[in-house]
Amino acid sequence: MNKTSAWSGIDHRKVTDKLAAEYMSVMRDAKTEREFVEAATVIAEAGGYRTADALSTKALPAGGKLIFINRGQMWRVVVGLE
Repeated sequence: MNKTSAWSGIDHRKVTDKLAAEYMSVMRDAKTEREFVEAATVIAEAGGYRTADALSTKALPAGGKLIFINRGQMWRVVVGLE
């Protein structure tokens, strides 16, 4: 059986350069933890996460992506898939 790696079809240099540029942009703009949480929230929301109320009583859908921000610290949570 001849298996090919999933990595063989990816141009590693382009992917790595893009990730590095995004990382440097966030680190350049977010000098404090508060600024980093704000920037990370924007990035997470673009990735499908939504901010959650800690006191929300709604049922969370399976696979739901939530962001909890408490006292300037951030937790990202993905609700179980089953």
